[in-house]
Amino acid sequence: MPAAPPLWSIQHPLWAAAAVAGYSPETVRQLRHKLPALAELGMPSGRDVYFDMGETALLAILAELSRRNRTVEENLPAALGLMPVAVRIAKGEIGTDGRDVYAIEATLLVGRVQHYVDDPKELTAAVDMFVREGCVSLFILNLSNVLRGVILGWMIASYGEEKAGKLFRDMLAHYPLEAQPTLAKEFKEITERLAAHGKPAAKATRITDGTLAGEGTSAPATVAKPKVRA
Repeated sequence: MPAAPPLWSIQHPLWAAAAVAGYSPETVRQLRHKLPALAELGMPSGRDVYFDMGETALLAILAELSRRNRTVEENLPAALGLMPVAVRIAKGEIGTDGRDVYAIEATLLVGRVQHYVDDPKELTAAVDMFVREGCVSLFILNLSNVLRGVILGWMIASYGEEKAGKLFRDMLAHYPLEAQPTLAKEFKEITERLAAHGKPAAKATRITDGTLAGEGTSAPATVAKPKVRA
């Protein structure tokens, strides 16, 4: 029996990528129509557009940032700004040894500042610092959790619920205890969102040659910087 292709080499159609990221397909289509940067994502094929995991990670980060009372036009630059951090997490350069990476965005009188930490003590210190500097608003995002959800969703979409469930149970012990209930809930929710379309994503995959979006390299990465033209 042939080995399953690695996750980074798999692309999924728009509807599946939207389900993994937490959007409806209609919303992603509207965002692509509204925002030229998002229209550059994905690889057209016939009447569909196929996304890789890195591009879907950008959509997932944007979905999380959109929980704030800001327009998507304001949230997109912030999401793009976090993608290099996401790449470093995927490469294991930060957020190792069970430590989650937190992204902090502080709105100060002089403008917005993005900062990230991978230590709870550093998170507390950074929040205290921004408060002392008179921040108007503060937003904290567990970026590691977002990426874990994308990887989990890609497993379900790529390998099907049964095989992904077995892989998930094997992996769960390696995740922080506080993250495990959230991931278990997310597994169920993503499975339901994918099933709602009535067609198996695992049979609609495309296997790439290893070249993912961004930076023009062919080295595989779990989360790659998306194709966005300036």
